[in-house]
Amino acid sequence: MTMPGSSPRPAGTLPPSAAQFVASVLELKPKLAVFDCDGTLWAGDGGKDFLYWEVERGLLPEPERRWIIPSYGEYMLANVDEKTE
Repeated sequence: MTMPGSSPRPAGTLPPSAAQFVASVLELKPKLAVFDCDGTLWAGDGGKDFLYWEVERGLLPEPERRWIIPSYGEYMLANVDEKTE
């Protein structure tokens, strides 16, 4: 996808400012990376996609599978907050 007002780049290339930022972070030799995958930085919701991926493959115990999708639906409708169990 190309942002409005920008030109397409070959896959795997970054604009110079982004490449400089990545290089500056890598120079610090980080030991940990943390990602917020809710669509803030890229399209889609990584957390939601991962939840459905787990459910579809039967990776969650049956009791959790029975309630987690309806509960997540209620959360998406803002009927359940992040702390409600």
